[in-house]
Amino acid sequence: MAYTYATLTTTIRDYTEVDDSVFTQAVIDNFIMQAEHRINIELPMDSDRFVQEGTLSTDNNTINSPAGALFIRGVEVFNSTANTTGSGTWLEKKDQTYLTEYLDRLTGPGGFGTSATAVTGKPKYYAMFGGATGSTDTTSGAMYFAPTPDQSYKFRVYYNKMAVGLGSGGDGN
Repeated sequence: MAYTYATLTTTIRDYTEVDDSVFTQAVIDNFIMQAEHRINIELPMDSDRFVQEGTLSTDNNTINSPAGALFIRGVEVFNSTANTTGSGTWLEKKDQTYLTEYLDRLTGPGGFGTSATAVTGKPKYYAMFGGATGSTDTTSGAMYFAPTPDQSYKFRVYYNKMAVGLGSGGDGN
């Protein structure tokens, strides 16, 4: 049996034995959205995998995560400034504090606090930051690279995106 938004809402209210004066539409929508989010995090499906290509800018060590990214699977950087053909280099995912310590070690004694853009080269690491709160590229969090790109490298970001859900009356189509 395929569940629509209406049948799911009715089933939830019937099961909990609570009517719509308590289990309001807003509460039901939040309940469904949280369940869908947990399912997508714990049971990611191949149908929700996406790839975004772009170019890292010289002397800029951050980019926005792809719009609607649920989580990043990996980042691949290419030696080319023009295309993403051939094999690229997979970046290692690290914590942002690791990247800061890595850059501080490269700047030498007294380098603590030195601008991250002072160390340039082909990126080896990336870290997530910014707290994703939405479905646009400016609200899906961001990635920080180390070392800072010394030229405009092409890249690919492999990620999972949240599937269209049933919340707010949508039937997932």
